[in-house]
Amino acid sequence: AVPAAADVLTIEPTSTSTPTLVTESATASTQRPELDQWRDYDHLRTSGLKDRYIRPFFSTRPYLIVGRLIQVAQTLQKAKAEWDDAEPFSDRGIKLCEKISSLGPVAVKIGQTLSQRPDLIGKEAADSFKTLQTANTPFADELAWAVIKESLQWKGPIAPGVGVDADDDPDGPTLFASITPNPVASASLGTVFRATTHEGIDVAVKVQRPDAMSILAKDAMCFRVLLATRDFIRTITNSMTDDEKVRKKQDIGTVISRVARDILR
Repeated sequence: AVPAAADVLTIEPTSTSTPTLVTESATASTQRPELDQWRDYDHLRTSGLKDRYIRPFFSTRPYLIVGRLIQVAQTLQKAKAEWDDAEPFSDRGIKLCEKISSLGPVAVKIGQTLSQRPDLIGKEAADSFKTLQTANTPFADELAWAVIKESLQWKGPIAPGVGVDADDDPDGPTLFASITPNPVASASLGTVFRATTHEGIDVAVKVQRPDAMSILAKDAMCFRVLLATRDFIRTITNSMTDDEKVRKKQDIGTVISRVARDILR
């Protein structure tokens, strides 16, 4: 949970073309080299991860999703095999959730959304997905300081003794009067620090992890590709039951699109 505070300051990585909710986009002089590897994804921030935007992006960069596609496919294949081999209403729901959770926040959110759609996946699987939780892994504090400094166009220490670069004056002006040197909470796509402004206001500083957009975009594309491939194979081999054909018309792909939009809010 986010610690109680007077305000919540949300900080996202920036790009040279897309402003954040916090401040104008970073200029070249404040861009942090630690964040360069994820800049290609910045223009997707306003896309809502809709298929018509991310498909062209990855069609020219297929190498970005091949490894993740294989990982997701193998995990889902193993999950399905374990589900089919186990007795109904045994512990197979627990194992299914473990597999889905291991794939990260997009998979978890898809599962949570599908838990409300027993018409698409069946009652037992839907009930199992209601227990899904994301495993929250904090990222390096140094990257968090880089995101804060670039997004707020700040050069200097974050707070006394915290977030001090080699070329910073350690006794110079600071962004906050104080900030916790380590996160006080973690979320699926970010971490939270407790800080106090120079005006004496306590704030919860929520910093989005710099690779968040790459994670979301890759997974949204991977799940769309895998589901489309599965449906195509089952259609041409005529191995889809009448009930499954009805479910397909309702399109799990629309669920993925909704999940992508919701998780970006």
